[in-house]
Amino acid sequence: MRQWPKVVYKEECMREGMQIEDVNIPVEQKVRLLDAISETGLKNIVVGSFVSPKYTPQMACIDEILRRLILIVASEQLVSPFLDDSRHRR
Repeated sequence: MRQWPKVVYKEECMREGMQIEDVNIPVEQKVRLLDAISETGLKNIVVGSFVSPKYTPQMACIDEILRRLILIVASEQLVSPFLDDSRHRR
């Protein structure tokens, strides 16, 4: 019997999509979008990147987004290579 290849989808609209936006989208709206994306059941969601706001102003509030996101993550583990993993375990 033939085995199909495993497909892993990584959602990157918050990182890639926000970087091309000209308008400043409020943190609350970004968190609402992330919440809606997480409700789809996706396992790999990139929430942003820690870059200089001078060059990518859309990522200026990534720390605030992560703080708020941690509050709405239910029974999942948020893992970030940039943060101490133990802080985000539930």
